[in-house]
Amino acid sequence: MKVFEKLLKAIALLALIAGVLVIVLRLFEKKREKMDELDAYLMNDDDTDVPAAASASDEEYLDQDLGEWNSLDERASVVLSFLVDPAKAEGFQKELADEGYSSNYDKETQILETVLHGPKDRQEIEEFEVVLKKLLLSTGSTYLGFAFE
Repeated sequence: MKVFEKLLKAIALLALIAGVLVIVLRLFEKKREKMDELDAYLMNDDDTDVPAAASASDEEYLDQDLGEWNSLDERASVVLSFLVDPAKAEGFQKELADEGYSSNYDKETQILETVLHGPKDRQEIEEFEVVLKKLLLSTGSTYLGFAFE
């Protein structure tokens, strides 16, 4: 009887070990399948288009930059730079001049720079922003950024 009990305990222990082994193997198999799916997604070999990250427009960048300034004090100056097609640069500069702003255009680099001198309050900055957005849209120019002088 004792031999029979020991034999049953050994069989039960082997069954328990086999069951645990099956569960562990299943977990590793599922993990490997998930990793294969992730690799297939990340290492996409076919020619399907991968969606590009959403990018902000020039108007949104300009809005963000000018939105940071509540005012410019008397000695402050800000240079804003734009990439402008040479054929449209003169019109861009003329519009700025009509609004009372000066600008410089470098034909080699096609960069137009305009300077906003202080003192300016928030309303004057917003009016300047409206002018620049209109020019960006009408000339198809690109806003490059700003720098304080």
